Amino acid sequence: MKKLIFCISFFIVSSLAFAQSVDFTITPVYYTNGITKWTVKLSEASPRFNEVQKVVYYLDGTLNYKDPIRSSNNRELFFESIFFGTKEMTVDVEVYYKNGKRESQTLLLLNQQNKNLNLENTAQKINEDYWRWTAYITGDANTIRKIAYVEYRLHETFRQPVRIIKEIGEIDEAFPLTVDGWGIFKLIAIVHFKDGTNQMLTHILKFNSKIKIDVFYLENSEKRKELAENLVSIINTSKKYTAKTRVLTESLNKAPEYSLIENEIRYDDYENEYADELLSIIQKNGFKTKINKALIDYESFEYLRIFIVSE
Repeated sequence: MKKLIFCISFFIVSSLAFAQSVDFTITPVYYTNGITKWTVKLSEASPRFNEVQKVVYYLDGTLNYKDPIRSSNNRELFFESIFFGTKEMTVDVEVYYKNGKRESQTLLLLNQQNKNLNLENTAQKINEDYWRWTAYITGDANTIRKIAYVEYRLHETFRQPVRIIKEIGEIDEAFPLTVDGWGIFKLIAIVHFKDGTNQMLTHILKFNSKIKIDVFYLENSEKRKELAENLVSIINTSKKYTAKTRVLTESLNKAPEYSLIENEIRYDDYENEYADELLSIIQKNGFKTKINKALIDYESFEYLRIFIVSE
């Protein structure tokens, strides 16, 4: 009889201890470059949340993180930690309680990228200085129907830089946002899915059917002039760009002061989609000068400048 009582008592105590175990929430944000950002934190609804002193996160040692062990005692941020990666991984967690006890868990960070969504825009000129543009989401119809809402983040100079769109609209131009403005910038859209996950999309606004490019060559070097003319000829083979050469003189802005490498073109990489595309066009057409995606410089809302800085 005593053994039976002991077994029942042990079962009750163990069940209560398990029920009081803390829970974690994992919120992924998917970026278009294949990287996922995971925000991991304690759930405030956990029965023992107020008893927690700190949380220590141990990352997979094979991933070569600079800080594979991370500790958080910030209760206001729910002991959160943020991780980045391109594939799913496990994180071992130790929860330290104020009474000196510990609890261990293993969390699985999933990488379920939604790669079939894009952020695009159309634009119409409404006067000499302003455009009316509409941004929208395109992609697989089934994926779009899983979207709860889209959070657009405009340039900080807008009066209302964050806009929330909950109406899906047309499925091929979903969750449209229409804005009047004069300048291009990198638009960010956070797609919030109904299952609680998110995906970040970025897009440089386009106001013209052809992006205008000025190719500058320093001073009056015949070699640089020849390189500039060859590059303009190659760029103009694309239907998206129209280029011309310009001499960079004292009256114009100087080329960016970077270390110059022989046979190198530098242009301003404004985290935009033009850099890779320009590089591809140039290389496919046999342009031998080395291209460095260091800088594509925006002169105005529809112009790009490329600097040929060495012979």
